Amino acid sequence: MILKLKSSWLKSLAAQDLLNVSREVLIEALCAKGVVFTTKEMAGLAKCNQETIRRLIKSRHLKKIEGIRHNRVSAEKFFDWLLGRSKQSL
Repeated sequence: MILKLKSSWLKSLAAQDLLNVSREVLIEALCAKGVVFTTKEMAGLAKCNQETIRRLIKSRHLKKIEGIRHNRVSAEKFFDWLLGRSKQSL
């Protein structure tokens, strides 16, 4: 219920209003939407180069979406890695 309310609230915001929304709410909304990031997008968000992201996917620190040839990672798994959240703490 709360998640549905948050998503409807976020849809009504203008681009400039998103600057005032907390980072946690935006991350939750992206994860709930099922957003998938490319290597280039993840490198930009993590402030590293694309080869670093490719190595993390190859070493299975970042688990890519199954069935897709290209490196794509779900927002939930990417933000868990980026923010240092492990499965035990969730």
